Amino acid sequence: MLPKKRIEFVSELESEIRSTISSCFPAEWDENHLTYSLLKEIRKRFSIKNIFWGNPFPENISWSAYKYNGEIEKKHGDIGILVKIVYRDGSV
Repeated sequence: MLPKKRIEFVSELESEIRSTISSCFPAEWDENHLTYSLLKEIRKRFSIKNIFWGNPFPENISWSAYKYNGEIEKKHGDIGILVKIVYRDGSV
């Protein structure tokens, strides 16, 4: 798969978010169900991507998304995302 330009990646991600949330309406319109559905689709489609970030070579971007529960959810929201970027020169 060829690396995507940043704008293409963001557009694809936004489209997936819209589609997943819309597919839950109205029968599964529950906060936790929405979050779990969204995280499942995001992990399936976007866990590892090579993306052009304004230069001729891609960086490798891998990320994981998690559903928070309990106190951390109350303080920081439903979703936590860990991102790892490996740059062209090998630095992380």
